[in-house]
Amino acid sequence: MKRKNLGTLVFGFALIAVAILLVGNSSGWWDFSLFFDGWWTLFLIVPGVIGLLNEGVNTGNTILIGVGVLLLLHEQELFAFSWVWIVALILVVAGVSTILNALGLKKKPHYDPPQSHVHHGATNASFDTQDMPAYNVLFSGLEVANTSQNLQGAKICAIFGGVDADFRQAVISHDITITCEAIFGGVEILLPSNVRVQVTGTPVFGGHECKFISSADPAAPIVTIRCSAVFGGIDIK
Repeated sequence: MKRKNLGTLVFGFALIAVAILLVGNSSGWWDFSLFFDGWWTLFLIVPGVIGLLNEGVNTGNTILIGVGVLLLLHEQELFAFSWVWIVALILVVAGVSTILNALGLKKKPHYDPPQSHVHHGATNASFDTQDMPAYNVLFSGLEVANTSQNLQGAKICAIFGGVDADFRQAVISHDITITCEAIFGGVEILLPSNVRVQVTGTPVFGGHECKFISSADPAAPIVTIRCSAVFGGIDIK
């Protein structure tokens, strides 16, 4: 089974299980309450788990599940809640992700890029020809135009910063995936007109918006953008 279908399958079974519980309660077959202390935290935990099953471990779904679990433990009176813990969790997960990216230890699709753009400072503008680029910013900004003649995919991570990645001059001849994470930051992705786009992801206190108009050609390559937005935003144009 493809990973991208696993989370959707689990979610579908969960919906059916909830329906059965509701009908059973209504019919008097059993007495079961769906509303326990902290039930609303499931709106954080469940999307995080679905994202984990669909896309694997990433910064966004790790923070989503972690925040949800902390809040659930607080509601169950098993943990003394403080927003300091939430902020600390987000910073630790973002820090670990940044370190893994910098050391080249984080799993990348297909193959490792020959180099990575990592910026810790003022906004920079640059041109790039990598076929599998990795653009990472921390407390900074980056504007980059990629002109690869055989783009294989990309990884973009903005933590307390912003990335503007322009792929309009890149050649995309087959289906590729762009993984994008915005943690207290923003990312803008510009794509060439000859592709189709599909966007996946589970935002938490953030969001992603696709304004890109896909090519009408059914044979056009598909660019899949996997979004993780935590207190951040991702725009695709």
